[in-house]
Amino acid sequence: MERESVLTLLSELALKVLSRFHYVTVGAQDTSRADLEFLKRLATLSWEVDALRLRLADTMGILTPFAT
Repeated sequence: MERESVLTLLSELALKVLSRFHYVTVGAQDTSRADLEFLKRLATLSWEVDALRLRLADTMGILTPFAT
C-alpha cells in the first residue's frame, strides 16, 4: 500500500475498532527497515487515534539492543 493509504486506513479502522472493542493495537512490520519519517508519522497517528499499543516488529533481526 502507499504510505498515505496506510495512514488513512489506520484512521478509519481505529474508529470502527473502538466502537466495538476497548482498545486498538497497531502492528508495524519490518520497522527496522522502515523509513524513519514515515514511522514517526505512523506512531503519531497511532497516538492520535487512541491506540493503546504500537508494536514494532523486526522480522529481519536487525535491531539488536546496541543497534536500537
